[in-house]
Amino acid sequence: MKFLICGLGSIGSRHLKNIIQLGFKDIILLRTGKSNLPHLDEFSKYQTFNNIKDALDEKPNICVVSNPTSMHVDTAIAAAKKGCHLFIEKPISSSMKGLDELEAIIKKNKLISLVTYQFRYHPQIK
Repeated sequence: MKFLICGLGSIGSRHLKNIIQLGFKDIILLRTGKSNLPHLDEFSKYQTFNNIKDALDEKPNICVVSNPTSMHVDTAIAAAKKGCHLFIEKPISSSMKGLDELEAIIKKNKLISLVTYQFRYHPQIK
């Protein structure tokens, strides 16, 4: 199983660490380098791309969308079109634009998608 992590700010970095801790090794990264976080040494171990097309050419199975909110839908649409299952940071978008298209692609390609929410399974919320 190959993971693509799009965006390596604080949340994307946390997802990377969690995926590594779960024992997965086939991980590629998409980052602009504009994050104000210091460059972490662990990033250098993974193939890194600056554009989504090149990253998706590596045929990841799962795309973690943790870039800025305004980019979530465009990133998710590009990944879903290539057949990637989606793990999208909340909020899913800063507008309603593109959400119908994303939903249609997910359904057409029979993909699994999840918008994160840290309390989704908390006993008090359930």
